[in-house]
Amino acid sequence: MSPSRPVLLLVAVAVSALTSCGGAIAPPSEMVGAWKGTAEVACSWCTTRELAVTLTIGADGTVTGRIGDATLAGGRLARNTSPPAKRMGAPTRYVVRATMTGPIVASEGISRESISIFVDVSGGALIGGFRTSGQESGDSATALLAGSLREVAKG
Repeated sequence: MSPSRPVLLLVAVAVSALTSCGGAIAPPSEMVGAWKGTAEVACSWCTTRELAVTLTIGADGTVTGRIGDATLAGGRLARNTSPPAKRMGAPTRYVVRATMTGPIVASEGISRESISIFVDVSGGALIGGFRTSGQESGDSATALLAGSLREVAKG
């Protein structure tokens, strides 16, 4: 007995969705481990200028940790194929995509649903930046929060 066309179509759509979501990829060995440092906030509407960063990157590409006051959930490492990265000569090869629980800047009441952390390893440190969900422009209630990783080292 062969599967019906609707069942085959549903399976094809599910497989396509899973591959397009991009499961975690295995990171280079020098990226695996616990990292700690800071990120500099680039948005003028946020009075907090620096956020604490702790990341643990697993050999399977899973990522846990915190940025600011938020905890990362469901973190996954993927190849950085974003159009801005391609236009800028792909400054980082990888991106961590995660949802966040809790506010990213509690003292200012800034919460966002998700974050992309663009990363690579250079000179034994993580380099790159971050960008949360939110609108391209706005205020602390609606705009995305972005910045650069600073002094994120293993340890």
